[in-house]
Amino acid sequence: MTKDCSTSYEQKKITLRDPDNKSTAIVKLESNSDIKFDVIDFDGCLMKEKTACDFVVTTEHNEALYVELKGSDLKHAYAQIEAAAVHFKKDHSNHKKTGIISFSGKFGTPKTKTTLNALDRNLKKKFSLTIVREKSPLTYKFKTK
Repeated sequence: MTKDCSTSYEQKKITLRDPDNKSTAIVKLESNSDIKFDVIDFDGCLMKEKTACDFVVTTEHNEALYVELKGSDLKHAYAQIEAAAVHFKKDHSNHKKTGIISFSGKFGTPKTKTTLNALDRNLKKKFSLTIVREKSPLTYKFKTK
């Protein structure tokens, strides 16, 4: 990974937005105390022209977040998060992994929810990855030690 694709922070809060303004979805990352974390511009820098989630965030507490900011195509968000999980499988083998989907559009039908819940279970089984899926703005709170 090139340093140009990653930014390091040590603070309590940060807001992630789509740099290309394709989606109005945002994710707010929060902690009770300052936390060191790196934000990788995954699809805009590291994996250009490929299926990938928007950001990968890693913390000093061995936590990896695969963040996708979406309008409404939530099924595609799962493929983008899975691409990150595959890419970082070795690097994040000892990390707690969470896929975060923040969406600004409509959720869909009850059938859509059933499909997405099956995708949740599939990622949990394949990568020990938990999905957090909410309408934007989504706030994710780090559990600091």
